[in-house]
Amino acid sequence: MSHSRGRDVHIYNATIDPAAELGGLILSNGITNANFYSMIEVFLIFESSYVLRHEDATDALRDVPKDEQALQPGNYYILTNVNNETWLVRTISVASGSVAAFRDAVRERDGRCVITGEEAPDAEYGFWTGFEAAHLFPLAYEDHWIRNDYGRWITIPSASGGSIHSMQNGMLLDNTIHTLFGNYEVSINPDDNFKIVCFRRDRKGIAGRHLDQQFLDDPRRPVDQLFRWHFRQAVLANMKGAGKPAFETDFPPGSDMIGEILSGPRAGESYSAGRKATRMSNRSLGRNVHIYNANDPTEALGGLTLTNGVTNANFYSMVEIICVFNHDYFIRDDCGTTVQRDNHPLQPGNYYIITNGSIEVTNENWLVRTISVASGTRIAAFRDAVRERDRRCVITGRRLLSLRSWRGFQAAHVFPLAYEDHWVRNDYGRWITIPSATESAGSINSVQNGMLLDNSIHSLFDDYDVSINPDDNYKIVCFDVDGFGVAGRHLDREFLDNPSRPVDQLFRWHFRQAVLANMKGAGEPVFETDFPPGTDMIGEILSGPRAGERLEFELFSRLAGVT
Repeated sequence: MSHSRGRDVHIYNATIDPAAELGGLILSNGITNANFYSMIEVFLIFESSYVLRHEDATDALRDVPKDEQALQPGNYYILTNVNNETWLVRTISVASGSVAAFRDAVRERDGRCVITGEEAPDAEYGFWTGFEAAHLFPLAYEDHWIRNDYGRWITIPSASGGSIHSMQNGMLLDNTIHTLFGNYEVSINPDDNFKIVCFRRDRKGIAGRHLDQQFLDDPRRPVDQLFRWHFRQAVLANMKGAGKPAFETDFPPGSDMIGEILSGPRAGESYSAGRKATRMSNRSLGRNVHIYNANDPTEALGGLTLTNGVTNANFYSMVEIICVFNHDYFIRDDCGTTVQRDNHPLQPGNYYIITNGSIEVTNENWLVRTISVASGTRIAAFRDAVRERDRRCVITGRRLLSLRSWRGFQAAHVFPLAYEDHWVRNDYGRWITIPSATESAGSINSVQNGMLLDNSIHSLFDDYDVSINPDDNYKIVCFDVDGFGVAGRHLDREFLDNPSRPVDQLFRWHFRQAVLANMKGAGEPVFETDFPPGTDMIGEILSGPRAGERLEFELFSRLAGVT
């Protein structure tokens, strides 16, 4: 699969071979005729001045001026020789190495996705779920950086490591935007007032916008030379000839990631997209609902970060997951008013449990989990089956727009593959009626244990920050600030009517885990999810909370499915 799929602008040599395409473009908002000329001059070499002509609806060829008029779809004809300059193969960066200072410096400076403008709502509490520090120039090519002395552009040294780790080579991006930026499908043109350019269908409504002045006025921002380097790479990857390969980036646990890379395009150069590991802190930060035993109101039994859609009745059912009662009970608010088990929205505040019996916080534990790691030698049929069934993010409803690839979407396990032994011991396979494509994959890899999710939603789902309550009409429940506007919505009927969708028992299992992780006591640890190249991932895990269980999860998620 290459970057040429879906093009609606095509470039030809008008005199030598008008049948052979020199390159092309998937047109998005904001690209002008002048932009088009400058892009062509990246990957085509001209021996003299040239004329660019557009074939109109009557098949007539008309000169295209170098102006700010919006570029139109169609065929364009020029005189040219093809440039032999190539691009550096790249996908989203792999996390490994020594220091996290780059990530922390980029977070502190930006505080938001630089491209979409979306704020990191829980940054003050140390939660950065859905945001990643991206290198403009990829760390995998540090030898290229050194050979070409790109460090000469850097004026602010990194806290540790080489100049490639300077914050002037980084930006904070939304997970999904990071994937697109790492694959050269979104870039920034510093020579057109820092315009955001999309080389594929624009799902985020960002094409043609410009980076904001606050970011541009910060002397610590990335240097123009690196923006220019990235933009040039994006033009080469997307516009020259047939375009460069669009690499597979979703390797669910059980996939033969190495095998797929080696059998794919430019295998020797491609480097894989690694998953993430830990966050640090707990889930009580930011709570605005607090639960107490009325007989001992000095210590909270638990709490909740309230989001849209949580009702009083939902609250009772959640309390019954984290607390064990031996007698009837009811709940009162700060004003002493009894909270009814109804569908009125729950309000922020303190809540007190009244009972003639005892109240104990359950000793039921959650299974430590972060976003699944891709590795192993088992089949990728799970991913393919989930894609074929869903073809959209099941939670946000965002559909696949481009024919080019599934980038930005991932097949998520409802029950994590890393705990397959737990699955087998508890015979969860008894709920599965549609077996996996191959017997060796096991029932845990059935399509009935999977959903297609947006990358960022996948991170939140695996961290139990987003879940689905099958006992409340499949309501989407957010346990952290809702940055996607999904809290309180319900899964659509098209998905629910599909007999191959995930079974209710697995949705119920995941929802119970989410309640335990987020509402019980102070909440479970929230793990760092962004390990940029240069980070000591193992060191951070070992110095963080629940280190043994975290390492076990990382190990088993990487080895899951190895035969």
